[in-house]
Amino acid sequence: MLFPASRFFLSLTLSVLSLSLFLQPLLALEEVPKIMSNAEQIAAVEKVTNEIVRDEIRLVRFSTQFYAAWLKPERFKSWRLFAYKMAGSGLTNAGMIAIAGSRFQYRSNPSEAPRKYLKSGHIINLTAASILLAGTLTELFLDRLSERSLSRQHLDPASAVKEFLTVRNKLDALIGSRKDILKNCSELTLRQREILEADGQVLQDIRDLACAEFHHAYCDIARLRGTRDIANATTLFSAGTAGYGGSLNSLLSVANKLPRQTGVAGIGFMTSGASVAVSPLIINWGSHFAGKRAAAKIEEAGILEQDADKDYFIVTKKIEY
Repeated sequence: MLFPASRFFLSLTLSVLSLSLFLQPLLALEEVPKIMSNAEQIAAVEKVTNEIVRDEIRLVRFSTQFYAAWLKPERFKSWRLFAYKMAGSGLTNAGMIAIAGSRFQYRSNPSEAPRKYLKSGHIINLTAASILLAGTLTELFLDRLSERSLSRQHLDPASAVKEFLTVRNKLDALIGSRKDILKNCSELTLRQREILEADGQVLQDIRDLACAEFHHAYCDIARLRGTRDIANATTLFSAGTAGYGGSLNSLLSVANKLPRQTGVAGIGFMTSGASVAVSPLIINWGSHFAGKRAAAKIEEAGILEQDADKDYFIVTKKIEY
């Protein structure tokens, strides 16, 4: 049994507890938000900065990997090209010498010239053209195998652009987040804010440099691919017209005793010679066009070659300590 005084104090205690429980949510609504200290604000900015640096390193590493994968010299390719061209050129010279020798030796009485002797030079020239054609087709096949291997590694141009844009967009979001955090840091001193803003400018410049580097790598790879493919096409055309348009018709004219067929052979030789003469210009113009087309395509995707790589070394940004 409780005494009246005890009942009074017990009811008073329960009333106070009830009132405190009732007012606690209201007081929580009136709490003033906690303001981060100077060190906490700097730590928040540096945390985002570290994430930005990691993504920028990832961008630069990927761009270098992409460029190096396409420019890596293939083993024995130079020796194969040398063998094709040396065999083709040597046999072509031998065939021309045989043809000129047979014509000169029997210039006074062509009808007495042995038919096998007259056919030998054309057979040699046809063999030379076949070697060049086979070598060029072999290199085309090996190039496609190499590109297929790069595609499996997601280093083909389309996959590379997609991967680069994914990382670049994430990086842009982090840079924007860093600016917002820095803007809301009210406890920083003027000197600290200047240093952090200068760091942000450096991070932005590195981001622009990474984009410019990938832009250059993408366009240069497209230009080199254009040079290679156009050179292969012109080689196939010149060797095909010389071998099967010229030498083959000359051989058939001798074998079948059809002098008029030499006119068709002449058209083949003239076409081949003209293609050989203009092929350097075609290769140069074609590679230039391929580079311009690649630049327009990658800029349409959103990767621009800004002038940060030039302006960064022209404009000096000094910080006085």
